Amino acid sequence: MLKIGEFSILSQISIHMLRHYDDIGLLIPEHVDDFTGYRYYSERQLPIANKIQALKSMGLGLALIKEILTKYTSNDQLKDYLELHAMGQREKIANMQKQLNLIQTTIVNLGHVFDIPLYSVALKKFSAHNMISVRGRIETPEDEAVLWEKLAKERYRKIYSLQPQL
Repeated sequence: MLKIGEFSILSQISIHMLRHYDDIGLLIPEHVDDFTGYRYYSERQLPIANKIQALKSMGLGLALIKEILTKYTSNDQLKDYLELHAMGQREKIANMQKQLNLIQTTIVNLGHVFDIPLYSVALKKFSAHNMISVRGRIETPEDEAVLWEKLAKERYRKIYSLQPQL
């Protein structure tokens, strides 16, 4: 049996945290002296302590670590869980990368924006007239040319359809 201080040194977990882990039921000492209240751990608990430290370093909270240690008892089960967790983390990273790119683009654009004059807004009525429109999604600036070509083709098609047949 190891005293809490000895176990603390071997596991690299502070005495304070070991007491906290005991309080929340995460890592319960193998024996607690009824008279002194001293906590004693066994060497068999070191791998559990190492697993707790590893899961903490992965950013998992103590409640989740407790759940993992309870539910996923085999290495295969833990591996499956960690693969799912890794996939979720990759999605978070991808979303954060998109946000970072947007922030960086905005910073660059703010550096190039000139003072835009304020315009007065007025509602006007126009007589009815024919219009042509084309809708599409532009993924890149080069895609804009495709929409302009579609608009031009539609314009010529409409013009020729309105001309009297000779």
